[in-house]
Amino acid sequence: MSPSIAELVRQIYPDPRAQRCLDELTRLLEQFRDRLQPPADRGEANAAAGLDQAEAFVTARADQFSGSDAAPLAYLHRFLRDDLDGYATGVHVLGFTPSWSDDPLSQIDYRQVSVELGSWQDIAAIAAEFRLMVDLPQLNCEEPALLIETLAVVLLSAVHGAQLIRFDSTAYTWTEPAVEPPHHPHARPIVALLRAVIEEVAPWVVIVGESEEAHLVCNHTLAPLTLDACIRQDSLQLQQWAGNLSPPADTRAFFNVVGTSDGRASRPDLPDDQRTRIFLVSQSIMLCMAGVPAIHINSLIGTVNSSEDNRTIERRALDYRQLVQELNDGHSLRNRVFEGCRQLLRARAQSAAFHSAARQDILETPQQVFVVLRTNQQQQSSVLCLHNLSHEAVDVSVAPRYLSSTDERSFRDLISGDILFPHWNAAGDAEITLDAYEVMWLRLAT
Repeated sequence: MSPSIAELVRQIYPDPRAQRCLDELTRLLEQFRDRLQPPADRGEANAAAGLDQAEAFVTARADQFSGSDAAPLAYLHRFLRDDLDGYATGVHVLGFTPSWSDDPLSQIDYRQVSVELGSWQDIAAIAAEFRLMVDLPQLNCEEPALLIETLAVVLLSAVHGAQLIRFDSTAYTWTEPAVEPPHHPHARPIVALLRAVIEEVAPWVVIVGESEEAHLVCNHTLAPLTLDACIRQDSLQLQQWAGNLSPPADTRAFFNVVGTSDGRASRPDLPDDQRTRIFLVSQSIMLCMAGVPAIHINSLIGTVNSSEDNRTIERRALDYRQLVQELNDGHSLRNRVFEGCRQLLRARAQSAAFHSAARQDILETPQQVFVVLRTNQQQQSSVLCLHNLSHEAVDVSVAPRYLSSTDERSFRDLISGDILFPHWNAAGDAEITLDAYEVMWLRLAT
C-alpha cells in the first residue's frame, strides 16, 4: 500500500481506528488486486488524460426501455449499439441495483443487479462496448466499516467493467450533528483516498466528483445558467461566469451536464420546430464547453415534461419498439431532437479543438448571442462556436485577434458542412448573421 493511502486514512481517523481501517483496506486490496484487469485501450496511469474530443456520455436509467423479449438492460444495450455507436463513447447507468423505490438514488444493495432489470452479464456486455459509469453508495463514512464497504463497491464495479465511478454528494460522506456537512474537514480527504486507491490498483478508472480531488469535476453551475440564458434570451450572466471560469488544476477536467432525470419548466406551448431549435442551442452550449459532456437520454430522445407537473420528466419505461418508430419518423419531435443531437456529437468528435484540455475563450457579444472559441494549440485546431438565443436574426462581429492570420475569406460549419462567406468590414472584423436560434461551429484555419 502506498504511503499516500496510509497518510490519508490517518487524516480521516485517529488511532486505533486508523490502524484497523488500514488493516481492513490491505486485506481488501489483496482480495481484488488480481481480479482487476484493464481494458485493452485503457492502461494509462493518467486516466483522465485519455478522454479526448470524441468522448461523450449518455446518462440513462437501467429501466429506461421495456419490451416483451428482453430485460431492460438488454434493451438499453441495443439502443446504445444500434443508434449511438460512433456518437457516444460511454454510458452512465442509474439504478440497476436493488432499491426500495423508483428513485435512482434509493439503492439498498450495490453488490447485486435487480433481477427484473437484467444481470451482471448485461452490465458486462454494455461495458465491453461503451465506457461504463456507475454511482457510488452514499454512506456515512464516519464509521470505518462503511468506508471499507464503499471502497469494496468501487473495486467490484471495476471488476465488472466500470471505467468511471461517480461520487456525488461528497458533503454527506461524513455527517455528525455538530458540523454542517458541506464544511466537514473529512469529506474531501475521503474523495482523495478513493482516488489514491483507484490509482494504485485500477489506474484506468476515472473518478467523477464535485471537488478537485476527482479526475473529472462536475460543473454544476453550467446547467442553471444555460437554462436561464435560453429562457431570457440573454447570455450576459453566462458570458461573465464562463469568461472567469478556471479549468480544474493538474490532470483534471470538467464533467459537463445540462439535462437531468427531472424536468425543467421550458416554455412548452411553443411549436415543435421552435422548441427543438431552442433546446439544441442549450445542448450545443454544453457540448462545446471545455470538459467531457454527458447528455441525459431523455434529452437525447426528446422526452417532454410530464403533463401533470411541468418540472417532472415522465419516468415510466418507454416501449422500445414504439420509441424506435418515433425516432425514425422524420416529422416527430423525437426525431428532430435526436438527429440534431447526433449532428452535434458527430461534429464535436471531428475536431481536436474540443479536447477536454483545449483552451476556452468566451467572446463579448450582444446579449442574445453566446460565442465560445476553442483552441488546441498542440493539434493546431480552432473552432468558433456561435449561438443565437433569440427568436430574431442577430449580427455578430468577430475581431481579427480571434481569427488566425491565415484564415481565408470563408469558414466551414462543422455541424451542417456548409461554407460560410461572412462580410469583412474595414476593421478586419468578420460580420456573421445568425438566424433565430441558429448554431454554427466554424472551423478556423491554423
